Amino acid sequence: MNAYLETGLSLVFIIFIFSIIAYILQEILAVNLQYRGRLLWRSIAQLLDGIQVKGRDLGKKRNVAGGHLNTDALFNHPQIKTLAKEPDKLPSYIPSANFALAVMDLVGKKVPEDKKTASLFNNIQLALQDMPEDKEAIFVVLENLVATSAGSKELQQKIEDWFNDYMTRVTGWYKSNTVVTVRLIALGVTLFFNINVVSISKEIFRNAQLRGVLSNAAMDVAANRQLLQKNVNDSRAASLDSTNAIYERLLQHAPTRQDSLLITQQRSAALSAALQDYNRNALAAADSLYQQLADTQLPLGWNADILKKLFVGAPPSAAGHTLVRIFWALVGWLIAAGCISMGAPFWFDVMVKLVNVRRAGLVPDGKKT
Repeated sequence: MNAYLETGLSLVFIIFIFSIIAYILQEILAVNLQYRGRLLWRSIAQLLDGIQVKGRDLGKKRNVAGGHLNTDALFNHPQIKTLAKEPDKLPSYIPSANFALAVMDLVGKKVPEDKKTASLFNNIQLALQDMPEDKEAIFVVLENLVATSAGSKELQQKIEDWFNDYMTRVTGWYKSNTVVTVRLIALGVTLFFNINVVSISKEIFRNAQLRGVLSNAAMDVAANRQLLQKNVNDSRAASLDSTNAIYERLLQHAPTRQDSLLITQQRSAALSAALQDYNRNALAAADSLYQQLADTQLPLGWNADILKKLFVGAPPSAAGHTLVRIFWALVGWLIAAGCISMGAPFWFDVMVKLVNVRRAGLVPDGKKT
């Protein structure tokens, strides 16, 4: 019974490691392909201009059919434009304060010159009053917020709260839109590393030494969440945001336009270097995780012997036997890909439960019951 438990624990540990690797690769793609930036632009376009973009279209190219004047105006506003890592790139995150200040400024500027006052709050009220009855939904929301606010500070806070609530929903959209991407990455990882659950299970069950090494490693990882927190909730991408924040503050206090242009050029170079560091560190983390399994001599990866065993087999081997081996290999790969796509947090919880069961089967002197 203990051999079956240790085999299951070892398999969960293997899937857990490759789930983290798949997550790292997915984040590398998201950062380099600006998936978050495009999704954010689409979400803002839906909010400000009522452009309905559903499903995976949220993550596609930013150009969409229909007018998006309010969205373009917002992203061209200095409060938002300076958040982009490069002048021709989209920001992947918009602080609620920047959004609120930009919206208030843009709406306040809509009031005719002959009606403008020194108060931004009054200008916003006048601009909303002069708008047609069939105005966009965003301005209807602003009317309600203005009507319940005593001044610009209170209005700014209410816009920030409203925007934060909306961004919470956008986060859910991001996760749902990455499901297919994660599954494709999981399948790619499975095939690249030849993660055949069927053959690996047999090897672990037959090899007591390998089973012990893997189950002990699983127990060490389950004892604390450091490996999970470091790689799934890591701070590698935070270096990009912190670098951008530094130059954003410099831009806000640049005395001349020439200084702004120089700071923008410096920011572009710094962010390019930070992105290279991010990619290098993320790939190094994935390689380090894989080495934990490669050192155990698991039948992972591809070589001439594995290919020969899969397609030729031990003599004498009929063609029918080869088809059976390929069938079970496909089954093993599909199971592995499906498991990896379920995510590292899920498999960490399963691993912790199996470790608790295994520990319950040990008496104080270390002998198995």
